[in-house]
Amino acid sequence: MTFLSVNNVEAGGAEVWLAQFDPALTVRAVQPALRNDYILAATDPLLRRQRYAVWRLLDVALAAKSGKGADERQFRRLPSGKWVCDPSEWYFSLSHSGNVVAVALCDVPVGVDVQRLEDFVGRDELARRILDSDERARFDTLAGDSRVRYLAEMWAAKESLFKQSGGEVFVPSDWQGSSALTLSAPNGYVAAVAAK
Repeated sequence: MTFLSVNNVEAGGAEVWLAQFDPALTVRAVQPALRNDYILAATDPLLRRQRYAVWRLLDVALAAKSGKGADERQFRRLPSGKWVCDPSEWYFSLSHSGNVVAVALCDVPVGVDVQRLEDFVGRDELARRILDSDERARFDTLAGDSRVRYLAEMWAAKESLFKQSGGEVFVPSDWQGSSALTLSAPNGYVAAVAAK
């Protein structure tokens, strides 16, 4: 699989890969069979391509770090939905939105999240649900694109912290988004990573 662009950065002790894929991407079989079944179970064609692309990016990241790709490892899915590798030499986190995918690898628990800005346009009610009082006060001072970007960045930060914690129920207002690192993302997207 060829990505339209791949960016690899180190942030907060984690190595993060962000990639854009062609929206017309053809999904092919992957190993292990459990992951392949998970990809094919997506009834939405975009979600199926996202799941495939993020798995291929994990393959790229693992091969770059250790010379052994995802297809050469054993994975399982926890009841929380998180994928883990057995035996694990790296913690990893996966994310996808639109036609952008993200993978973070670290030697400690890690979380990564990428979000498409357009998904946050006109979502002021979301701010009331996910932002704490200080974050909400900052949000209320913003307008237009800055308001949309801030809300998307806070969601990505809180989601990355949640993923890093290994939690099972995401309650965004419980997380302080300021402790995650914002990443440089493709135009129209925001991304964040959290690692201990």
